[in-house]
Amino acid sequence: MKISVIMACFNAQNTIIKCLKSLNDDLIDYDYEIIVCDDGSTDNTAILIESLKDSKVVLIRNLVNKGLPYSLNRCLAASSGEVVLRQDADDFTLPGRVKNQLSAYFKNDMPDVVGCFANLVNEDGCKWGEIEFPIMPATSDWFRRRPIIHASALIKRSSLLIVGGYDVTAKRVEDLDLWFKMLSVGMRIINVPFHGYAITWTKKDYLRKSKVNRIYEALFLFKGFLANQFPLKAYIFLFKPIVLIFVPSFLLYRWHFKSFGPKHEKS
Repeated sequence: MKISVIMACFNAQNTIIKCLKSLNDDLIDYDYEIIVCDDGSTDNTAILIESLKDSKVVLIRNLVNKGLPYSLNRCLAASSGEVVLRQDADDFTLPGRVKNQLSAYFKNDMPDVVGCFANLVNEDGCKWGEIEFPIMPATSDWFRRRPIIHASALIKRSSLLIVGGYDVTAKRVEDLDLWFKMLSVGMRIINVPFHGYAITWTKKDYLRKSKVNRIYEALFLFKGFLANQFPLKAYIFLFKPIVLIFVPSFLLYRWHFKSFGPKHEKS
């Protein structure tokens, strides 16, 4: 079975080489390709990728920045694997990720999506926390949060195509929109209890979501709740992204740091 990694990158010159190496190391025993869309980077990201001269890596380039959902759709169109493995350019795949996700995929009658647990690391690669979600998310889990890490997901390619891929209008909420579309047609989403992914999560990440992004999130939540016929009690959570508009980023950072637990180890 062929695996297609799909990844968009923008000004990722400081992490792209380590990212690609982590993927190659974990995929070495499989038939795979890595489709990378450089989304209008103004640094040396594309030059570094080309310098690798890696036959497994296919580079696509956007002349201008078009956003993550547009770039992922380009990667999806260029891919040929039975399953798609997501990856972000500033994150890293940890040893055993692919083995454990594929094992869960086949043991559970090939669900549409298999996520995994993740370590949280700072810019120096030091682990400061962990994210773990329910193995079989219940309906109520989707009210409060996204109970799967998008960048960690192994996704059946045919399922992605059935729901039309990523909505290019869903910037910063492309994962939320995708999961709700899949759930609304009865697709299965699970997690494997294995820490196979490292997310680089720093204070500057809290500046990425603007007020407009938060409003978009509330709108796509509403759309998803309706499409999945969630009960009325779910709708109180529509206010969460609106409330977060008024919470200073440093308080969000402190809350997450406390919630996910400080652990200072090398990932």
